[in-house]
Amino acid sequence: MILGHEWTHRTTNSPLLPPEILAIIFAYSVAPPIHLPPSPQQPALAIAGTCRSWRHIILNIPNLWCNISLNLTCSGRKFVELLEYAKLWLSRNDSLITLHYRDPGYDQMRWQNPITYLILPYMSRFRKIDLRFIGLPVDKFLTVPAGFIDNLEVLHLEIDNLPMSLKHLSSKPIEVFRSAPRLRRVLLCTKRDEINPQLFGLPWAQLTSVHFLTTYIQPIAMHAILRESVTLVECSFSIAEFDETVAAALRNLPECLLLTLRSLQARFSWDFADHTAFLRSLVLPALQDLEFRRNNTMSTPQNAYSLLRAYAGLFARSRFTLRRFAIIHYPIAADLDAILSDMPSLTAFHFWLWDFSDKLKLWDTGVLRGLADGTLLPRLEALTFYMHPLESDDVLDALEERMRLSKTDAAVARLQTLDMVVISHEAVPPETMARFMHLAEDGGPKCRLLANY
Repeated sequence: MILGHEWTHRTTNSPLLPPEILAIIFAYSVAPPIHLPPSPQQPALAIAGTCRSWRHIILNIPNLWCNISLNLTCSGRKFVELLEYAKLWLSRNDSLITLHYRDPGYDQMRWQNPITYLILPYMSRFRKIDLRFIGLPVDKFLTVPAGFIDNLEVLHLEIDNLPMSLKHLSSKPIEVFRSAPRLRRVLLCTKRDEINPQLFGLPWAQLTSVHFLTTYIQPIAMHAILRESVTLVECSFSIAEFDETVAAALRNLPECLLLTLRSLQARFSWDFADHTAFLRSLVLPALQDLEFRRNNTMSTPQNAYSLLRAYAGLFARSRFTLRRFAIIHYPIAADLDAILSDMPSLTAFHFWLWDFSDKLKLWDTGVLRGLADGTLLPRLEALTFYMHPLESDDVLDALEERMRLSKTDAAVARLQTLDMVVISHEAVPPETMARFMHLAEDGGPKCRLLANY
């Protein structure tokens, strides 16, 4: 079959098939996006170089040339020549465009600005924009007037630094995203700047996916976004530190009901405020995936146990059914088994524990006992856990008993994946490693060792 063939320029005998059939085969053979700079082994170029007939056919399949991944950092070509090449590919048709772009750094920018040359001329045709401007000013992109991105569905914007106009709370929101009727998914990433996302002027009420990466947001501003995002399905964010005055304001906020939110990943950067303050007004009845993570793992949390109290309150208000639960870089409270006992449908549990003591064990005995006898998390299929040297035998004993039980008790699901997180590979004694990997034998789960640092 042509679909599985390894194309080379030495192919001389083209199958005598109708052009319409070849076009269908070629379309299935070339998986988007097409990566630039191109390689002769890339299917689209290999097919085009086979013969004149095939070249004509593939160049006239519009959808193959409107979904490109442009990575200028790995190119040995002259920068301007590569931009010309990319522009030629985008100009081959009038279809909507998906663009993945990673800029090459400041040294190349003095020759040509790709925003002006490659992006702005096609703004009205973009379906997805994935722009990773490592060192390029983005003012020209963000100051495009409203009405130029009517077809945009997905926005991924990664920038080194925000323009000064977006760093002041009194700034006027930008206009470019206000008239984007199809926009549904947004990911914003900055170099750990604290930003006010409202200044981006995004149509929050129509978004289904919102993610803020390495970007700190004031809690009141994040609540304002959540209250507008009534169709939200998945969301992740990092909350900036706040004091007791802000915490008091959060506690007085009215209820925020998000009927469609299924996945929430919240990163908290403070050590002193009560977690319940931020979560207090949220009601999330459709939630299935919940992750709590501490951003600052280098200092001792002053109020670490408030996390589980905050979760208990969120669950009491929402009565959701979780499938995945993650607690990352938090010490485990003694009542974790009581929390997990309310999660009989959980299939994935992850907790990378912050190593805050060389002497204190991190696993709760009630959790280990429940895992071993199947009374806790009976549907569990994926487990990521931290292994402390002082408790390796206890943890492995519980997992081995769980494996034996799942083979005879249909009410207890079989584990499919086990990920053990350690400070370093050298910290794991050989006998512990041997016992852990032995769990994968005889149809056991896939076992992996992950270093935390």
